[in-house]
Amino acid sequence: MPILPLMRASLLGLVCLAVLADEPPPCSPAPLPASLTLAQAVDQALCRHPQTRIAWAQARAQAASLDIARAAFLPSLDASVSTSLSDEDGRSSHAASGGLRLAYALFDFGQRAARRDSAEALLDAARHGRDSVIAQVWRDTVNAYLNVARADAQAEAGRAAERAAQAGLAAAEARLAAGTVTSADVLQARTALSRATLIRLRAEGQGAGARGQLAQQLGLGPTALPSLVPLTPPAPQPIPDSVVEALIEQASQRRAELKQAQADLRAAEAAIAAARAADRPSLGLSANAGLAQQRDQDRRHSGSIALMLNIPVFEGGAPPARIRQAEAQRDSRLAELERQRLAIAQEVWQAWQSLRTAEAATTAAEAAQQSARRAAEVALGRYRAGLGIGLDVLNAQSAEAEAERERVTTLYDWLAARAALAYALGGSLPADLGNWTPAP
Repeated sequence: MPILPLMRASLLGLVCLAVLADEPPPCSPAPLPASLTLAQAVDQALCRHPQTRIAWAQARAQAASLDIARAAFLPSLDASVSTSLSDEDGRSSHAASGGLRLAYALFDFGQRAARRDSAEALLDAARHGRDSVIAQVWRDTVNAYLNVARADAQAEAGRAAERAAQAGLAAAEARLAAGTVTSADVLQARTALSRATLIRLRAEGQGAGARGQLAQQLGLGPTALPSLVPLTPPAPQPIPDSVVEALIEQASQRRAELKQAQADLRAAEAAIAAARAADRPSLGLSANAGLAQQRDQDRRHSGSIALMLNIPVFEGGAPPARIRQAEAQRDSRLAELERQRLAIAQEVWQAWQSLRTAEAATTAAEAAQQSARRAAEVALGRYRAGLGIGLDVLNAQSAEAEAERERVTTLYDWLAARAALAYALGGSLPADLGNWTPAP
């Protein structure tokens, strides 16, 4: 490889490394464990999900754009070599020549600086966009994991209701054998058992669908998802209402989408400066050195050095149009920044209200489930003792099953609400949703 291109490539390579060193590659997926925790599921998704790889690639591409913008501050050096062979009236001649050309922009009224500033801002935007994608993958993975855990808990509740219905059927059959009830009680108990079985089957089917969605989120096939470690969420701990304003302010400083919009605005402002500088003169330096030789003749050396002043005179109205275009894009970025501020504040407020509702609903559902379970136990005990009627048992068991389903639903709604609030606030995303508390 010629020495001059090698030196030039090495110099630009050092500049590239200074930028790309800040862009670590995405992690390599680890082997799947036999049982998957929520934190492990998030790690797997961040490594395997295509969106994270796309975000990292876009950041690296923008880092290369910054390298290109910085290269404009360096001189360029070109080498040329030519050789020719000619024949005229039986006499052949051979000629060879070579030359070097150095070019360097001395002054351009800030054009290069504006383009570099725009590239730096766009790189910041790409990095914040990557952080936003990571947060979105975290949110979607947590929700998919909770959907599987919710469906598994609902299926277990359905199996418990099915066992209770079987106990009611056994009691009705025993009383029918004793002659204390009619066959109508047995038929009603069998109907209740069939209904409980149907509810359980539906819950198991929803669980299978939820597992497929989680597997897709992790970049796996539907049958490759391992079993999940059962969640043991603690009792909800209410968060004081006084911190909501502080949380909204916290989100306005941490959310990656807002930082990305701010970086896009800086890039648009730099683009205006570049468009204004493009219509101004530029001063450059050029130097040439050459060597030529023909057969049977002495070598001829040549060289020159020149200053070049370029003054734009007329471009048909393109320069002011470029400035207006850049200003319009700046106004669009400014409006997008304000839209992001309002959207993030609303998202935090909505997540906060959903969490408060979920906390209250969880407490109420827990109390209702305990009361319904006790009522079902009393009704079945009275029926076995011959003191109650079968309809009371069926109603109590139905109420208990519905209360248990509500308890499971509200509990996982509470965890999902905490995940939504954690995402809305930005910053560090928790691995343990149950013990996480937002710090104002």
